[in-house]
Amino acid sequence: MSSEETFHCHSKEKNDDKRVAKSKLLIVLCLCLLFMVIEAIGGVLSNSLALFTDVLHLGSDLISFLISLLAIYLSQKPPSRTMSFGYHRAEVVGALFSVLFIWMISGILCYIATLRIIHEHYTDVKADEMLITASLGVVFNLIMVGVLHTNVFYCLSVEHSNFGHNHSHRPGDSHSHTPFKNSSHASYGTNNESDATYQPMEESPSSSENINVRAAFIHCVGDIIQSLGVFIAALIIKLTTEPKYRLADPICTFIFSIIVLFTTINIARDGIRVILEAVPQGISFESIKSELEAIEGVKMVHSLYIWPLTVGRNAVTVHLAKDAELDNPDIMETATRKLKSEFNFSYITVQVEDYNFEIMSKCTDCKQICS
Repeated sequence: MSSEETFHCHSKEKNDDKRVAKSKLLIVLCLCLLFMVIEAIGGVLSNSLALFTDVLHLGSDLISFLISLLAIYLSQKPPSRTMSFGYHRAEVVGALFSVLFIWMISGILCYIATLRIIHEHYTDVKADEMLITASLGVVFNLIMVGVLHTNVFYCLSVEHSNFGHNHSHRPGDSHSHTPFKNSSHASYGTNNESDATYQPMEESPSSSENINVRAAFIHCVGDIIQSLGVFIAALIIKLTTEPKYRLADPICTFIFSIIVLFTTINIARDGIRVILEAVPQGISFESIKSELEAIEGVKMVHSLYIWPLTVGRNAVTVHLAKDAELDNPDIMETATRKLKSEFNFSYITVQVEDYNFEIMSKCTDCKQICS
């Protein structure tokens, strides 16, 4: 492809989704702080461990919201020479810290509940104060869930950076990787005449929601269940006269902790998959390989790597070996369009090279492809 035919186009920046995520988290953070104060007062007045459990749970949520806001802010920072992909994974790290923190708090509360049962420090719980505070908790948490659930989606509006490389297979040459110039969106490289070619790609919305908004949503759903549990425990205590029924208060703590564990496992799993650079869920390695092999003139697909930068924002690099006798300058363009339109990759690097059986059949990098 001649230099005159080379084109370079950026799609529009889309920062609205990040702003929406930050706005949602700011609103729920303020609501959480307000109700945390109210519930702490209710816990003191009622002497309810379940309410104090919820206060500490809200405190952990508050910290997680702050971490999430910081993570989203960092993820919007543009790429730099030291952070060439930007700070997309700050969101994932923030979400993982949030989950780990809430697990730690839940464990501490279970320990306190156990001590209270052993020493029978549950007989002087006041049901009326518990009922009022738990009712307010349900209302506040429903409002927070409503805020987070409104148009919840994962956002793509972060700055892109471009990456490419040369990977030579000519006889006598060594394998090398040379960076191409950066821009703010996905780049597509080829080693033909050592030119970097840029494709015009339109941004498409992601079906995944922001992992930090998702984590906050899960926390709030757990808080609703917890507030309902406190309300039910308060009803049991109020409608019964025997002290043993006041065990409902510490027992709620165990139940809530189990619920929290199960509602946050998926968040932790998704975050770990991103950190380990696993092939993103919903993307088939074999399907991508088959689509690229079906392009006219492609003799071999190798060095195919697929990984997530963050949840819902994926990258791919691949080498396409073409028939040396075939002059098809559109191979790279066809490949990048397929990868963008059919698989919605945010970062795409395609290298096109002449097929050389003698060299490639002996190259371990060329033969090393996922089975």
